[in-house]
Amino acid sequence: LVRCVGNNEEEYAAATFHQWLLGTDAAVTPLQRQVMATAQRTWAKSTWSSRTRLWRNFLLWRQGQGNTHKDMGMELAMFVASHTRTKPSTRMTYGYSLAAIATRLGRQVPILRWYLSGLSTTPGATAADGATPATREQVLALMADTTLPLSVRAGIFLAWKSASRWDDLLSLSKKSFLLVTPTEIVVQWEKLKTNRRQKFSVHSWTVVQSEEPMSLLLRHLRSLRGEDRFVLTSTRRLIELLRARTSPRLTAHSFKKGAVDELVRLAAEGQFNLQQLPLLAKHVDRRNDFP
Repeated sequence: LVRCVGNNEEEYAAATFHQWLLGTDAAVTPLQRQVMATAQRTWAKSTWSSRTRLWRNFLLWRQGQGNTHKDMGMELAMFVASHTRTKPSTRMTYGYSLAAIATRLGRQVPILRWYLSGLSTTPGATAADGATPATREQVLALMADTTLPLSVRAGIFLAWKSASRWDDLLSLSKKSFLLVTPTEIVVQWEKLKTNRRQKFSVHSWTVVQSEEPMSLLLRHLRSLRGEDRFVLTSTRRLIELLRARTSPRLTAHSFKKGAVDELVRLAAEGQFNLQQLPLLAKHVDRRNDFP
């Protein structure tokens, strides 16, 4: 064991994680690859992707004159602070992502956390509004836009009807749809932020119902075969497609937020049970012990 991991297991773990982060295949046997694949489920794929890009940018920035320091926390804080043209909320996101990476590398980075604590008091440090919520009219317009791929239009419809993140849709395949009828569809979600550690949690299934036939969604599902993915359009590509078609600009999270806002409005009118909202939105409401 000592020969395999060296004299310091923490250093070995940090070095291995760093290789994973940079996309270097540190595994040399099938079992090691299995360990790596399982360990990487700690973060969602989109999280791995964004944090990998951020870390690579940090390493490039670090090569600049005057950008190094003997303390990693100071270096990371300096890197975040160097983004003077970004919003405070974006710098907060960068900082917390880098702190998470540092923790996996076995570093505590107290100066970075101290810096973030101070940054959090800056006006605009908290993105209270987040993504611009999509409206029903915008969703209908995008669904009718024949310049968009059928899969994207069907994905927008499902994201709206099920209050889902676009990343949730990326894990779906044809077999994820357990029941498909013109007015009712049952979806079994593969990987969610909510159920990654509880495979069979109540968040794992959603029933989509409609008074009118869901023709667009049905047409797309019938075009799929076997293990075909439901959508192949990445989150980044979706944002590019939306940029030229929506005003104010929507993002991949806009459909979920718009659906949740619509449900809150319906709840205020007594047409929806607010206690069901965390379940549909795939959130865990610990304060109210639900679900």
